[in-house]
This record gives sequence, C-alpha cells and structure tokens, in this order.
Amino acid sequence: YLRNEMRKLRTDPAAEPTDFSASASEELRHLAEDFALMAAAWRAAEGALQQEKERAEVTLESIADGVIATDAQGRIAAINRVAAKIVGWRAEQAIGRDFDQVFCIEDETTGKPLDNVAVQAMKEDAVITSNRAVLRNREGELIPIDNSAAPIHTAHGAIDGAVVVFRNV
Repeated sequence: YLRNEMRKLRTDPAAEPTDFSASASEELRHLAEDFALMAAAWRAAEGALQQEKERAEVTLESIADGVIATDAQGRIAAINRVAAKIVGWRAEQAIGRDFDQVFCIEDETTGKPLDNVAVQAMKEDAVITSNRAVLRNREGELIPIDNSAAPIHTAHGAIDGAVVVFRNV
C-alpha cells in the first residue's frame, strides 16, 4: 500500500490518498494514513513555496530601480534586469561574485572608492545611503547614482544578507 501511495504521489502531486483497507493491524493502518496525509501536506507546502518564489522573482523584475541582494558573506544572490543593465554584468555572471566586484562606487567629487554599502549595512545593521556617488560599470563608464542598502534579517532576527537599491540620476 505505502509503495503504491508513494508512486501515486510522485506522479500526481494533487492525488488524494487512497483509503487503506488491508488486513494489517489497526495501528499500521493509522500510521499509513498519517504518512499519506503528511506526504499530501508536504506537496501542498512545496507548491505554496514555489508560488511564493515565482511571485518574488516577478516582483523583483518589475521594480524600475536596480536591485541587488547579497548573502551574509556579501556575495550576490539575486540581481534584477535594471541593475544588470546599469552595472554591465549579466545576472548569471554576477550571481555568486563578491558584491564590490560588480558594484564599484566612488565619491562623485573626489573619485575615491566608497565602502561596500552591502557589507556596511550588514555590519552596522542599519540602512546606508550614498548620495553623490558614481558607479563604475563593467566597461569603466562612470554613472551618477543614488543608492541605499539595508540588511536582510531572518525570521529570528539574524542578518542573512543585504539588499541594495539604486538608480541613475
């Protein structure tokens, strides 16, 4: 019974559990029913998680500003199309790289490199803004930008990365 239930669940995630009607002990029957219900709940949770992921991706791509998210080590975890265009890196090239390798900003007046805003936001656990900054894109062009960075927190309050939002000015 269990083997058949698992095969059915793998091939049709929306399948309803089959009534268990074998001559096994009552306890085994209850365990099998509970297992089938847990498998159905697991499938439902996976489906909801996939929908949420897709919604987040669509939302990220719909934002008119450049958005880059990092992991806790400051490596790029996500980058939207607008950000990729401004920095001059395709998303698949940027993801996994250190943030400051892709997002190089300088003081507009002095030309001195500015601190890594993503790492700074995580270290200070605060929103960091940089006005009067220029971004040096992959081709070496200087682009005046406004940007802000904020830490990303887990449900338990631990810092798990940063998000940086920026735009041409």
